[in-house]
Amino acid sequence: GFENKSHRRILGINYKEGKTNIYVKNKMISLIGKYEPLLQTVKRRKLKWFGHTSRHESITKTILQGMVEGCRKRGRPKRTYIDDIKEWTEMDINVLLDKVKKRKDWRKICYGASTLISPTIFESRD
Repeated sequence: GFENKSHRRILGINYKEGKTNIYVKNKMISLIGKYEPLLQTVKRRKLKWFGHTSRHESITKTILQGMVEGCRKRGRPKRTYIDDIKEWTEMDINVLLDKVKKRKDWRKICYGASTLISPTIFESRD
């Protein structure tokens, strides 16, 4: 949503004009060429950073993977950084920590998981 809103603002297209997201995306491609969607960039960078911090012994690793003592507030648990990583890679945390140790394999996982954006989002409807 943010990406589409930003593109409309750059192009000067008001949402009241009735232009579809597909039209806006095609207009952006015609102006600047192919580009990496914002969500894909965010996913790739989060996955790479997780791999980087998980391979090193640091306070960052402890915070990212550790548990804080005490009890949480009532209600649904907050969504965590690890939840995104597990969802995008479709792997359990123990498997992830094993895969991270092999940098080449982790790199493949990062690029594979970051490109898993639904292709039907911007397909034109007939």
